[in-house]
Amino acid sequence: HVKNRTNVKPRIKSARFECPSCGNIITLIQLDKNFREPASCNCGRKNKFTSISKEMIDIQMLSLEEPFENLGEDTVPQRLAILLKHDLTDNTRQKQYLPGKPIKISGMLKEMPIYTKGGKSVDVDWILEANYCESLEDDLTKTNFTPDEIKEFEELSKTPDIFNKLVRSVAPDLKEIDKVKEAVLLYLVKGTPKQSKEGKRAREFFSILLIGDPSGGKSQVGNEVKLLSWRCKKAVGASASGVGLTASAEKDETLNMRVLSAGPLVLCNEGHIVIDEFDKMDKEVTSHLHESMEDGTINIDKSQVHGTLKARTPVFMIGNPKLGSFDNFEPISKQIGLPTPLISRFDLIFPIRDIPDKAKDETIADAILNKHINIDDTNKREIPLQLLKNYICYVSLNIKPKLSDEARDEIKRFFLGVRAQSSQNGPIGVKHRHLEGLIRMAEASA
Repeated sequence: HVKNRTNVKPRIKSARFECPSCGNIITLIQLDKNFREPASCNCGRKNKFTSISKEMIDIQMLSLEEPFENLGEDTVPQRLAILLKHDLTDNTRQKQYLPGKPIKISGMLKEMPIYTKGGKSVDVDWILEANYCESLEDDLTKTNFTPDEIKEFEELSKTPDIFNKLVRSVAPDLKEIDKVKEAVLLYLVKGTPKQSKEGKRAREFFSILLIGDPSGGKSQVGNEVKLLSWRCKKAVGASASGVGLTASAEKDETLNMRVLSAGPLVLCNEGHIVIDEFDKMDKEVTSHLHESMEDGTINIDKSQVHGTLKARTPVFMIGNPKLGSFDNFEPISKQIGLPTPLISRFDLIFPIRDIPDKAKDETIADAILNKHINIDDTNKREIPLQLLKNYICYVSLNIKPKLSDEARDEIKRFFLGVRAQSSQNGPIGVKHRHLEGLIRMAEASA
C-alpha cells in the first residue's frame, strides 16, 4: 500500500559547463544528491567554470508499506522508498499514488546513501527505481476466486437455514449474544453500493457501537470481526490518536520531507476497522471520525499538505460506559462517553449489561469451562473458518440485492413505528438517517 508521497519535482539529470580560459564544453551527469561541478579542464584550469545549461527530469517519491492483511501477529510493516521518473509522474497516474491505495511496482533496487552532518554515513538505505506501476485496487475489491470456490459458495447458499447457520458460526465460543453475532455478520457483508450518473453515492456501509459492563466478551467480538474480515485493522484505547487513525502531515525519514500519510481508516478502505476501548481515548480522536463515518472521505489541510483520501471504512467501536460499568439509576444514553452527533452516526448500538441470571449464567459458565477442557470443541464452527471468511468476502463484493416494493413498504412501516416510540430528548433517539441504516441492513441480510 502507498503510505505517503511527495509532489512531482524537477531534478537535474546533467549539467553543461564552459571553461572561461579555452571555451571547452564539459558535460557532467549528476548521479549524487549534491550538485557536482567540474574539478578541472584539459587546459589546466581548476574550479570556477560557467554553467550554461541543465537537463531536467520530473521525479516523485513514494513510500510503500507492506499490506497488513499479509502480516502475521507481532509484526511491524516494513517500508520501502520508491523513485518515479518521466512518464510515471504524469497527472493521469496520480490517483494510483494516493495514500492507502494498493499498488504493484517493478524496478531496480539500488543503494541510497544516508547523509549526516559530517557527510555520508556508513549506513545505506534501499530505494526502488521504478520502471512499471500498476494499480491493484480492482483486484482487491473484486477478489478473484476460482470456479470451484464459487461453486462451493453457491452450494452453501442453498443450505436450509443458511442465515442462522452463518450466525452460529460467528464466535461459537461466545454464548447468549446471538443478536450481536447477527449484527457482526451484516456489518461484514455491508449493503449494496449505489452511484448516480453525476457521481453521487449512497453509503453502503454501516457502523456498530458495542458498549457494556466489563467481562461481557466485547473485545472477543472485536477480535472475531478482525479474524473474519478480508481487510481489517484494530486500534486500541489510549494508543490511538485522531490523526493516527485518519491521516496526518508527517515528516517522513525516508523521503526527508513533510508528506500526507495514511492511517488505518484509509488503509482499510472498502474493508473494516475495530476501535476498542474508546472510553480511554482522547476527545480529539472521536472528532476525526465524523467525516469518514458519514461521507467515506478524509480531508487534510495542514502544514502545507492538502488532500482528500477515500475512507469507506465502517467502524466497529467497543468500550465501557463513562463510569466503567452501567449505573442503574441513569439513562444508558447519558452514559456513553461520545459526542451526540457521533452517537447518531452509529446504525446499531448494543448495551451489554452484566445482570445475574441463573439460566444465562449457567450457559456462559459451561462454555468457559468447556473451553479450558477442550478448546477445539468449544471453537468448532458449523462452517469452517476459511470457507466462512471467503464466503462473506465473495457475497459482500459480488452479490448486489435490490430493494423490492414490498420490502420498501415494510421498512417504511417499521421505521415510522420505531420513530413514533423513540424519545426525542436523548441522543439515541431514532433519526431519519437511521432509515438508511435499516435499508443497508436489509440488503446485507438478503
